[in-house]
Amino acid sequence: MSTEFSLSYFLLATRSLAQRELVRFYRQKSRMAGVIGSPLVFWFLIGSGLSGSFRHPSAPPEMNYLEYFFPGTIVLIILFTSIFSTMSIIEDRKEGFLQSVIVAPVPRGAIAMGKLLGGTALALFQALLLLVLTPFLGIALDALEADKVICAALGDHIAEAYLAEKRAEWDVYKAQVHEWEIDEYMERF
Repeated sequence: MSTEFSLSYFLLATRSLAQRELVRFYRQKSRMAGVIGSPLVFWFLIGSGLSGSFRHPSAPPEMNYLEYFFPGTIVLIILFTSIFSTMSIIEDRKEGFLQSVIVAPVPRGAIAMGKLLGGTALALFQALLLLVLTPFLGIALDALEADKVICAALGDHIAEAYLAEKRAEWDVYKAQVHEWEIDEYMERF
């Protein structure tokens, strides 16, 4: 068996299992709601409840507790996704799917890599979904850029690209909106 053939065989098996993870996730509506809803409810309830009594000494004066707690919520989403991905292995075993994959003529590394890439793609997508919502949640891009934990978790390249894109969108928005609208509505949102 040639190296090129075995590599393409490995990648095909990996892609197939990763794609199966994504399809399974999107077919289970309760799992989608649990993975995204739980951290958001946790963020909102804990963030709102503690906002009056908690003030971090190094936080800027204009930052509220919901903004301070937001990066932790993203980490919670990634954590919940990894837990659910681990649970999917147990479900695969109960349903007999794992047994049929193990006896298939695919490399064992492809099985592990497929499950790993599927779970990673889900976690990244959900964290990015929440990051896309940040302008609507009133969180400034400067605060996101100053958060070293999130920037490190995303990686320098993704964090810089995201911040550059959002700043470019903001510049286009400011160029198309009258100055009065910015002054009037920015205080509300």
